[in-house]
Amino acid sequence: MDTLDIGKFHAEGLLHLNDAASIREDETYDFYVFNWHFVTMASDIDPLAIKRLPVPKFTVVLELAPGDPLMLVPREVFDGYMVLDPTAEENGRLVAFPRPLEMDGREGRVFRGAVPTIGSFGFGTPAKGFELLVEAVNREFDKAIVRINIPHGQYVETDIIHRMPYAERVKDVCRQIAKPGIEVSFTNEFLSPTELVQWCTQNDLNCFMYTRALPGLSATTDQCIISGQPLLTLTNDTFRHIHRYIEPYPFQGLRKAIATTGKTVRLIQQEWSKERFQDKFHQMLSDAGIITMPHIEKCVPHIAQTDSIFVISRNSPGADNPFDYARKIANSIGRSRQHQIRHISYESAVETLASLGPSGAAGIVFVDYDLAACIQLDAIVSTLPCRKIIIPRADELRETEYPYTWANVVIIPRLPIIPFHTTSAGLKTPARIVLLGFSANSALLQEIIQKVLGEVPTAEVVVECDAPDPAAVAKKGTAPSGEAQPHVSWAFLKSGDRSLPDYFGESSLIIANNDPARTQELESLISIAMVTERPVVFTRRGVFPQLLGRELYVEDHSIAEIIRMGMAAHIKVLYDFGEWTFATALRRILDESWRPTISPVPDNAIVALSPAQFLQVAALGTGVTVTGHEKRVHFRH
Repeated sequence: MDTLDIGKFHAEGLLHLNDAASIREDETYDFYVFNWHFVTMASDIDPLAIKRLPVPKFTVVLELAPGDPLMLVPREVFDGYMVLDPTAEENGRLVAFPRPLEMDGREGRVFRGAVPTIGSFGFGTPAKGFELLVEAVNREFDKAIVRINIPHGQYVETDIIHRMPYAERVKDVCRQIAKPGIEVSFTNEFLSPTELVQWCTQNDLNCFMYTRALPGLSATTDQCIISGQPLLTLTNDTFRHIHRYIEPYPFQGLRKAIATTGKTVRLIQQEWSKERFQDKFHQMLSDAGIITMPHIEKCVPHIAQTDSIFVISRNSPGADNPFDYARKIANSIGRSRQHQIRHISYESAVETLASLGPSGAAGIVFVDYDLAACIQLDAIVSTLPCRKIIIPRADELRETEYPYTWANVVIIPRLPIIPFHTTSAGLKTPARIVLLGFSANSALLQEIIQKVLGEVPTAEVVVECDAPDPAAVAKKGTAPSGEAQPHVSWAFLKSGDRSLPDYFGESSLIIANNDPARTQELESLISIAMVTERPVVFTRRGVFPQLLGRELYVEDHSIAEIIRMGMAAHIKVLYDFGEWTFATALRRILDESWRPTISPVPDNAIVALSPAQFLQVAALGTGVTVTGHEKRVHFRH
């Protein structure tokens, strides 16, 4: 870009280099390939100037938004869009390219030892999931080595997140999470591509558990694929180009991935080779009439989404709230891209479902089950053979409310869902500590305030309340003397507020208490707090029963100790109630792969799963037994 005469390009539509000795007129080229980027190129190049070029124009597309690969590039400008995602659906000008591996693939080796080495790496940025990886290793192994490499950098912006070197904070938290027998080895080397491939070859499994929500595909897996070693990723969109080849975690566990994915990695090596990329490039030129050559098939055929899974909820599906419960469900099960996901309201469900044929739905998920609305749907839904999943409101569904005329019904509990999200908010000074769910219990509130300010006198305590006018609620929560508390303020926090992740990210600690009248609302706020790297803990006198005792309690630790724990304080809750766990269990119920665990169950039975049983369905691929799991599943004819 710095060698191009930008002014002449815009004025005359001619590509001239600033070096006069290198000038070539644009008509001497048969086509152009741009590497368009919405930041680095868009600031200097007018896309209309590109469009005016008289010969075919192509662009590489690196930043690929899920479901819309062209979201971040100008449409109708280029004659071809080289999408570096071999699993993308080709249509019109969009051409799905294999990712060109920069080196020849290595053979890989078979793990025959007793103690596996599991590796992960990446720059020190949020939502890389290193902490989640350590917890996953805890669950499957008694002895293992976890290797993590986070290169050191100068002027690293993420150091403001914890007011210390980010990589050091991650190392400290991961070592707190690791149980005895799990060794966590940290390095901070800036490796060349060749050195990084060699680093990957030393691991029995290379594993990535990103929890971010950003466009684009991760390139970290490229070196892992070249190494030939087994590979596993979380269900996150950033690895969707891997998921078409290798089932994500936790649909398959770490042990299984070590044993089985090496062969698939070698297949990817072949399909992402430089030769396959060249063939695809030549095919694109042939389709544009620039050269002539035989047609070449896509290396990974796109899987057409021929049927739909319906998510039916009370709220409007068009509401722009990524933390809405039904939206989180639709997003989580849609990441597999095996079905179209259609989010509709109960009001529109009658008309929508009536228009379907007998095989028009792969499944229906009823969120916050509305008995009155479902009575209206009864005649239609009872004719559909697909799986129906019912999620009641916070209270359990009474057996008298079961839809006995429907077949293939599974009732699952309304569990918290922690979504994929990314926040880089830095800590606020002085330390802010947020109390959720205390506004209706003044005695407990004062006890917690005294503990917090007694141990951290400079802290700013924010008491969340359920009314838009916090001042009115605050009167009920003042000190027994009736005097105002200078370090205590009140705030109305709404789960639909997009600024909440940053608000919690600026806080040093979040303490939650279950107000039974607001359980569902508070679980939503907790789920948002857990997308940050701040510790979230609970009270023993206000437990959330759906969390099954995974919580850490504020009464058992000092405030300073909890703050030092960071994500280690709530890692078990994050693991069990992250959207990856929920989506995996739901997928197994929809595709029937959970059946052997509760066999025999009649086809026309209504199965009701407890929270522990639902988590056990999610854990089938890992071979882990969920604490509190009941072997008996309740079902009714």
